[in-house]
Amino acid sequence: MKLGETISFPTFSVGTDQAKTEPKEGALPSLDIPATDFSSFSATSETTKNLTQVETHTGEEGEKVEVEVRVKLFEFVKVGESSSWKERGAGPLRILVNPTTSRYRLVMRTDNAIRVVLNALPYADMRIEKPHEKQIRFTCINAVESSSKIGSFWIKLMNGPDTNTLFRALEKVKAHSKIHSEGKEEAKEDAKEAKEGAKEPKTTEVKT
Repeated sequence: MKLGETISFPTFSVGTDQAKTEPKEGALPSLDIPATDFSSFSATSETTKNLTQVETHTGEEGEKVEVEVRVKLFEFVKVGESSSWKERGAGPLRILVNPTTSRYRLVMRTDNAIRVVLNALPYADMRIEKPHEKQIRFTCINAVESSSKIGSFWIKLMNGPDTNTLFRALEKVKAHSKIHSEGKEEAKEDAKEAKEGAKEPKTTEVKT
């Protein structure tokens, strides 16, 4: 699937056994996750007391955090003839902006392993939906998977306010991406016209 193509969100339920049966039209996958799942790891837990502090580099040092919320991430995966929502982990989802280029990206790392599970640039035609008070669905190309295909992602949040904050932020960066993309195309056209205008006019010798 290429950018610009229409994509519909799948509506399969979470779990391998349930993936074979599609629910009724309009039904949503069951993603009711206890809030305790989000607080199973904290900076003051016993597992961190005896750790030696070391300097780490995440690649995000030069970027500004616009929004950060805790989520649980699911990705729609097709394996053969079966399809299902697969859990990718829980942790902070950040919307980062590069002050130099003004480009945004979505980054999520899991709590325990600090493993990057989402690294994506928003684009003008990405789908963003809020099917539930504490759920958001969206499409993106996840660079973590080293794939150029558009994937479907579903996130579960802890509360309504966080969901609204993230949803508005995603709509904002999508609009910004559209303007940025259109601006680049206009700049290319202007440069092309300027280049054409800079050419010396051709003269044709007329014999008399």
